[in-house]
Amino acid sequence: HIGFVIALSTPIKQGQTYYPFLVLQFHKDTQESVKTNISPEQLKELPEPKLEPQIEGPLHDVLSKIFLSLVKIKIIVPAGFKSSRESAAVRCSVKAFDGYLYPLEKALLFVNKPVVYIRLADIQFVEFARVTQGSAQPNRSFDLNIHIKTMEVHQFTGLDRNEY
Repeated sequence: HIGFVIALSTPIKQGQTYYPFLVLQFHKDTQESVKTNISPEQLKELPEPKLEPQIEGPLHDVLSKIFLSLVKIKIIVPAGFKSSRESAAVRCSVKAFDGYLYPLEKALLFVNKPVVYIRLADIQFVEFARVTQGSAQPNRSFDLNIHIKTMEVHQFTGLDRNEY
């Protein structure tokens, strides 16, 4: 699967809960062909990168091209980090929810539920917890506590010991 996370300037509210992110999930192999409903003259007037009249390819690429051209949002792709399993993320949990922690160039992003976005500039310090038990035997997993400047603590639990 490919995840596409959209940060909303105004969160969606459902009941008493606010959702500042939308998470779209696509099958990696899903191909799509989209014909834009924009005249050739309007296409020429669009700033770079230009949108093409017909866009084909993997669904996540098609959506990325449309967002980049029409909405002018920056698309951040995980790069530069590889876990011990050669993945772009590390499996862990936030509260009772399993997900993946993505170390990005300027932030940490946890997806699936709840989405947690922490800018690196906002981090005060990082604490590794449960690395060893009382008998000095290493655990199979450890916890990562991210303390941010607003005195909030984000706890990521159950990270594989091989990631330490």
